[in-house]
Amino acid sequence: MRKSILFSAAASILLAGTAAAQNGADTCTMPTAIGEGSFAFNTSTMVENDNLPGCNSNLFSSSLGPFFFNKDMYWVYTATADGNLTVDTEGSSFDTQLAIHGGVDCMAICIDNNDDGGTGLLSTLTLGSINMGDQFVIQVGGYGSNSGPGILNVTLTPDPCSASNDDAFEDNDECATAVAMVNGTNTGLWLSATDHDNYRYCVGNGETLVIDALFLDDDGDIDLSLQDADCNYITGSFSISDDEHITWTNTSGADLDVVLQVFIWGSCNYYDLIVSGSGNCNGVVGTMYCDAAPNSTGAIGNIYGTGSIVAADNNFGLLAFGLPEGEFGYFLGSFGQAQINNPGGSDGNLCIGGGLAVARFLSTLGSVFGGQISGSVDLTNIPLPPTFTGMVLAGDTFYFQLWHRDGGALSGESNYTRGLEVTFQ
Repeated sequence: MRKSILFSAAASILLAGTAAAQNGADTCTMPTAIGEGSFAFNTSTMVENDNLPGCNSNLFSSSLGPFFFNKDMYWVYTATADGNLTVDTEGSSFDTQLAIHGGVDCMAICIDNNDDGGTGLLSTLTLGSINMGDQFVIQVGGYGSNSGPGILNVTLTPDPCSASNDDAFEDNDECATAVAMVNGTNTGLWLSATDHDNYRYCVGNGETLVIDALFLDDDGDIDLSLQDADCNYITGSFSISDDEHITWTNTSGADLDVVLQVFIWGSCNYYDLIVSGSGNCNGVVGTMYCDAAPNSTGAIGNIYGTGSIVAADNNFGLLAFGLPEGEFGYFLGSFGQAQINNPGGSDGNLCIGGGLAVARFLSTLGSVFGGQISGSVDLTNIPLPPTFTGMVLAGDTFYFQLWHRDGGALSGESNYTRGLEVTFQ
């Protein structure tokens, strides 16, 4: 026997309680319109059988007899973006069959079908490389005489290669245009075969640079190349599996600038970059932390320290980049860190404070030019309320961030960069 007609009654208990009730139509003449999500249905009350038989010859051989989609129902789905479409009946209580047809009604053409590709006797289908606006009729019914309550799950995974998804560190396509970076974790970075990423780090003499790039190799094989300041190869990581890793120790006897090149064998991919062991030399200091919300450019604002981390030198500055052009902002600071989402109605996250006073360096107030704002910080006169006489000393860890307008001075909209942690000597 091909399979048992009986299906575990317990499955009905597992039906997703949060799925929206959305029965499909009984015929393919006017399918029920749906988007992405999970939809509860029940085929028990359907009267018509198999109005759209185009996929039957694919699903069953003639030797099995005139099997069809029992008490089937129909939905129509319109793609909201380019990507990969997955439709399944996971969570359903009966033995399902599934077909996807290209079109909007009974004239739709069979694309693919599935019987038991999901868990147990459930069904699943994935269509790759569909385009925004494509329309599909989704047909679900039972095998043999099966029918009952079920769940239809529709998921669209956007194609990262459908358009340029430049991140906050562009334009860093070449070794010569590598962007200066500090320690920390940066998530959701994007590159393509024609848009490599290059990052510059300073590594102190005797320090060990540790780099991890995290990604799914199936979406595009990413590799790493570490180069000196003249773009000559030092070492690299070139596996054909998920993730890449580099550990390199500077034994040159002097502080060195190095460039990390991230490139891809394939169309494009997203990755997370985690770096430690850099900084505190050649004028780029600190460690970025805390998640930031994208600003009106679609990028997130980033920040690093410049100058000296020796408190007695009092020669310390800040630079923020990835910002909307022409907006104004100023730097903030605190002896504590936090992550407070949307403070005061802002679109961003406050990464400093944590119950401690927050300094507003109004002397750094300026407008974004070239996507950047910079300013110096007087470590001997930190404007911390209520005394406004704070001072940063050797051994202190201080946290910085930039607040900026986003959408014009009269818009009322604002955002924040990521946070920067600096331990002074």
